[in-house]
Amino acid sequence: MGRSILYGLNWIIKVWEDTKKWWICIFITLIWSPVPAISNPATPGDFSSTATVINFDDLIPDQDLDRQYLPFGVDFHDGNGKPLIILGPPQNQNQPLNYDTLNYGNMSPIGTSPTTNSPPNGAGTRSNFSTQNVGPSYTSGATIIISFHSGQSRVGMYFGGIGAGTNNGVTLTAYDENGTPLEEVSSMPKDLSIINFIGLDVGKPVIRRVVLSTSNSFLAIDDLMFEPGPQGVDTQNLQDRLRGGDKDLQTALEALDEVMLHPSPEALKTLQTALLDNTLNSYVRERIAITLEQLLYRDAIPDLLKVAYSPDVDEGLMLAAFNSAYYIRKAFPPPDPPQINIMLNMIANPQVQGEPIALLVYATISATKDLQNIEALLSGGKGTLIPAKNLKIDPNITRKNYIYKGPLTAGNPITLKAEIWVMDPSQKMARISVRVKRYLGTKGDYVAYTKHLFIDLDTGTALPEPPQEQGGSSVHISEQGGQKP
Repeated sequence: MGRSILYGLNWIIKVWEDTKKWWICIFITLIWSPVPAISNPATPGDFSSTATVINFDDLIPDQDLDRQYLPFGVDFHDGNGKPLIILGPPQNQNQPLNYDTLNYGNMSPIGTSPTTNSPPNGAGTRSNFSTQNVGPSYTSGATIIISFHSGQSRVGMYFGGIGAGTNNGVTLTAYDENGTPLEEVSSMPKDLSIINFIGLDVGKPVIRRVVLSTSNSFLAIDDLMFEPGPQGVDTQNLQDRLRGGDKDLQTALEALDEVMLHPSPEALKTLQTALLDNTLNSYVRERIAITLEQLLYRDAIPDLLKVAYSPDVDEGLMLAAFNSAYYIRKAFPPPDPPQINIMLNMIANPQVQGEPIALLVYATISATKDLQNIEALLSGGKGTLIPAKNLKIDPNITRKNYIYKGPLTAGNPITLKAEIWVMDPSQKMARISVRVKRYLGTKGDYVAYTKHLFIDLDTGTALPEPPQEQGGSSVHISEQGGQKP
């Protein structure tokens, strides 16, 4: 018996000697694995008066959201790396947020009209129930990822869109610049509306990314708060380095690179001022224009166009200024777009073989708010012609009937009409288009809207889309802002 016990002890000692290194490795792994601490939740009252707050109300509903807030050192995307979408009333900005009007199907109970913490707008994921928000790190549900260009110590936001219930909780996780989890908090919504708050505080400015996630198919946020906010470059030092561009071009370019890495409203205002300085190196000014575009600094649009139209700038600076204004405006289209409706009034089939088919087309353009200056054009697509005389259907139509320039008053639509000939009688489909340019005050700053109508020439049927295309909207903003030279 004694020998058996001794043998058993020897066996245990031998097994420990053979395997202790593995147990030690497992122990160290458990200790040092980057598991976020369940830590300090933050409330709205924990944020100081100097905290940065983004409420999304300066964007328009249905617009993509990703890089528009780069001047504050923050960008947004979902778990697939795709943009979020701005949520809000499509026309009347005073109405509460209504998901059912935003082409999201049944992602919320029919008839509900959730509100945001600070109306009218919020931001959310594009719900799909099957493929959306399914990425390599997020296998189900909805995810909102918010990245910061500089370290933050405290981050919070209002969330909603998922309804109350034990299975609809959300988790907010903070990460440092190396992707290491720092802290994690969870919350259960009390309401479908975006009025539930979640936040965390790590005590020092090391948060470079936060991930808000839920097992639900949709997630929305409002009033993102963070501090200490963007920590940009020293503006006086930035001015000095830009002025030295003639003697030390590399120093000026490195200064612009630093602004790209650490953007702030103050630094971008400094660049905007420098853009107008004719004494600066022209190539430095060109790079300033490009930097303003890359950081989507919308306040610079008037000055970019002023530079672009200046007679004394070189071609490189002119093109950079035009393109930068163009792409910034594209990211910030104005609210209250005009509504465009196209109607096929009559189709005259050819009486003689080889003669063109004549289409009588009407279009109405209306607005919910007064638009000071628009240009509108009703036209045909490939293979069509608008004749100047010998019209087949309405001989009274002139150029004045299918082109309009002037104001568009709310509640007082304008009507365009044209007789459009399809020159090849064997053509099966004709495309009719209305293009509206809306000028925004500064020379060269405009947004253009286009709507199409497709006419089946065999049946005379008018379709909002060609037969081979399914889904989507036939109205789109085809180009925005910054008139190209």
